[in-house]
Amino acid sequence: MKVYRAFRRNGNLAQVALSEAQIVELCPESRRRGWRIVATDEDVASATGIVHDWSRGGGCGGLHVHWLCPLCSKEHYSDFDANATISNPVLWLCESGSGAVCLVHWQHEQIA
Repeated sequence: MKVYRAFRRNGNLAQVALSEAQIVELCPESRRRGWRIVATDEDVASATGIVHDWSRGGGCGGLHVHWLCPLCSKEHYSDFDANATISNPVLWLCESGSGAVCLVHWQHEQIA
């Protein structure tokens, strides 16, 4: 699948997404001079995630997607902005620091 990455002027990765338009929406500063958006064809692992409200019950932290990463076998917690035009699935980085991405299909937590 096509993977888009936005790099800051210093070469550091700032954002991954499923399209250039999504890069710009999620990271508006990527339009600035000196930034690069690179698209590559990659084999991408997929996972399923559940949106949890960390604020429920008096906690703090807002919405996060909990997902088991098939790349490193660890659970990751990704910020979820309910007001953003977020796709489902969404492309997120494995938190191992490898730069590998995972396609996460998310759903909202079922509360009894």
